[in-house]
Amino acid sequence: MMNLGLMLKNTRYKVYLLWAGILFVGFLATNAYQSENINGVWFLFSVIGVGYMLRVMPLQSKIMKAIFINWIAVIVLGLFISFLVFHLQALASLQITLGVFWMILLSLGFIINGFIEKKPQYYFGASIMFIPAIAVMLFSSLIVAQFVMAALGTSLAMIYLVLTMQ
Repeated sequence: MMNLGLMLKNTRYKVYLLWAGILFVGFLATNAYQSENINGVWFLFSVIGVGYMLRVMPLQSKIMKAIFINWIAVIVLGLFISFLVFHLQALASLQITLGVFWMILLSLGFIINGFIEKKPQYYFGASIMFIPAIAVMLFSSLIVAQFVMAALGTSLAMIYLVLTMQ
């Protein structure tokens, strides 16, 4: 069993817990307010999360720098696509599956982290997000719950890392 006090002293765990909260609140907000204006909220949340990562991560380490760059790429790509689906007619049909897109994109970020750090926990964490995304694609009735599923899947994946990483 993990000691909460020790957990909150560990920089890695604090980053995971911050992102668990950001993802949970962000996807629930998206579920409640499905409009292009939610992208501004996500931008603000991303600045908070990335700013904290920049402040606390030991970026002199090549591994930590690679992880940071991975997440910058994932976040920028995701925000860019999320913006474009509301502004390019050719991508407008993707609005309905943005939750699925984000679950898959964040899963890929976890997989890349697994390659960088050579830690299998990231692969299982990726599956915690990827499986609900596949379920939504297979069962169209779940489309209305995709952002709630994203809130639960992404935050649980982060909490899983806190509970299993050493």
